[in-house]
Amino acid sequence: MATIVWFKDISKRDIGFAGGKAANLGELLRANLPVPNGFVVTANTYDKFLDEAGIRDQVNNLLKNLNVEDTDKLNSASKTIKSVIINSEISSQIAKEIATAYDKLSSGTIRIAGASFESGEFVAVRSSATAEDLPDASFAGQQRTLLNVKGKSELLNAVKECWASLYEPRAIFYRTQKGFEHEKVSMSVVVQKMVDSYKSGVLFTIDPTTNDLNKIAIEAAWGLGEAVVSGEITPDYYVIDKRTGKLVLKKISEKPFMYTRDLEKGRTKKVNLSQEIAKKQVLTDDELFMLAKFGKRIEDHYAWPQDIEWGIEDGQIFILQTRPVTTIKSVESQMPATLVMKRAATQAAEDIEEILETETGIPNIEVATVEAEHEDIESILEKEVATPEVSETLPEFEETILEIEKAEESPKEETLPAGAIVKGFGASPGKSAGRVKIISNLEELSKIQKGDI
Repeated sequence: MATIVWFKDISKRDIGFAGGKAANLGELLRANLPVPNGFVVTANTYDKFLDEAGIRDQVNNLLKNLNVEDTDKLNSASKTIKSVIINSEISSQIAKEIATAYDKLSSGTIRIAGASFESGEFVAVRSSATAEDLPDASFAGQQRTLLNVKGKSELLNAVKECWASLYEPRAIFYRTQKGFEHEKVSMSVVVQKMVDSYKSGVLFTIDPTTNDLNKIAIEAAWGLGEAVVSGEITPDYYVIDKRTGKLVLKKISEKPFMYTRDLEKGRTKKVNLSQEIAKKQVLTDDELFMLAKFGKRIEDHYAWPQDIEWGIEDGQIFILQTRPVTTIKSVESQMPATLVMKRAATQAAEDIEEILETETGIPNIEVATVEAEHEDIESILEKEVATPEVSETLPEFEETILEIEKAEESPKEETLPAGAIVKGFGASPGKSAGRVKIISNLEELSKIQKGDI
């Protein structure tokens, strides 16, 4: 197996060597969606690195019979394994192949707000585990992502950090709980052109808190997406009804800071925002329409609700990654035995049924094909996307939006309740009660006892 594989050469069926994240990026690129170009350092390369560095047995022995319920022992094993990997040398052959691919990806000089930087592209380096982003398991956020990496030396170090992050405490714990054997899970690394987003966020093609299949939920903030996915700020929140194409809910939050690229150092930095910008709505009408359109296209392509990360640079939307929504299984009882959907004439119903049964674990799915009685979501959104602000709409949408504003009620607006610190999509929808304990990092996890929150 090759050390390097480009996005254009992989699809969602290549998780075994590309990992879940990379396989999905290749799939999206093949579907003509706006994905930044990049390549994958394959999982086989990680395995080769372990053998060439002579550290495989050391890693496996540290994990053998590890009691993941013992937080101190879990943290200790994780720290030792990560140190072993980061302090090991990548062989000259592997390093050369990664460097050659990086040269090919780079455009020589990169323009950032009028400034030029020589020698290499700014890239995002993301982990892509072979047990990641599967329909029945979500490993989101468990491994490393490094932004604004530049230069071959930095890139090689970033690759090792991604490899090492396969052994973060919560990743070890989660794999154990899910029954994945550590020695059979490998790690590929995505190296992708960096999108210097001035707007970014996440999009769910289902309401992630209620599992409402008829809603598209979008969160948005200024700058890079790090502040949104880490939960550091409360982003703007929009809900679009798939059946009508209407914007039915809008929550505009105060977003006091953003992450962006340092123009002098090329690193990611935190920038405080003025009150005017912090309270301003992030997305325009046209951006909402395009994001919803992309979300629907991706959901239709996978035939399953998706969790999508996106960014906007110089007015262009980029899809940064997608993964299946795994909490959908919790409402299987609410799902119809027969799914009614519109399909392409060339796509057989039995093919869709097989894909859905494989990816969801729900047996005996039947797909009934019906003629569409209404316009598809793309047409509806283009004509009827509602907005409380019409100052930043495309000319061809302007007349339609103004007509709707006269005929329809404005979308419901909500503000944060007094005393709320941060708000966003629930990581684990539901209700619970117990003593609240606050920890500053995972090394303090042992303070949490049974019944604590």
